[in-house]
Amino acid sequence: KNFIYSIDFKNNLFYIPFAMVFLFMLFYYCMDFAIVFILGLIWGSFANVCIWRIPQGISIISPRSFCPKCKKPINFYDNIPFLSFIFLKGKCRNCGEKISILYPIVEISVALLAVLSYLKGGFSYLSIYYFFLSFFFLILFFTDLKFRILPDSITLGGSFFSLFYSLIFKIEPKAIERLAGGA
Repeated sequence: KNFIYSIDFKNNLFYIPFAMVFLFMLFYYCMDFAIVFILGLIWGSFANVCIWRIPQGISIISPRSFCPKCKKPINFYDNIPFLSFIFLKGKCRNCGEKISILYPIVEISVALLAVLSYLKGGFSYLSIYYFFLSFFFLILFFTDLKFRILPDSITLGGSFFSLFYSLIFKIEPKAIERLAGGA
């Protein structure tokens, strides 16, 4: 008989601690990525605010999030990144207007950028730099896609952030060239 098939898993309590340790380790190592992904979704929601409001000259701080069609404020429980889009089936709760698919795409994209930045540098100043620089580029990309403009506040803000961060933390020039597509 094959050894694997001869083990009686139902009556053998010997393997339960190993399974528990395995599940704990899986949970422990995946928890970092889950936290980074959730934080990325939150930043993605903020990216949507910037993409929608900055080109129209609306403040990114107030008023609260609202439906572009009926102009009613969105409740806090309808403003959960990505999940609200799924639960509401891509429609406004108040007027039933379809919500653009770009909203969850931006949120998931920023969350993936956060995870990739974390994979590149862990919890370090370099991964924060990678994340925010790619965050600025993503906002510029989707703003250009939607409105066909590149707002100065994002372009100059990203440039100053990059310059300031590279001077403070002395980021190697090759990393900046790679991000800019020079390598």
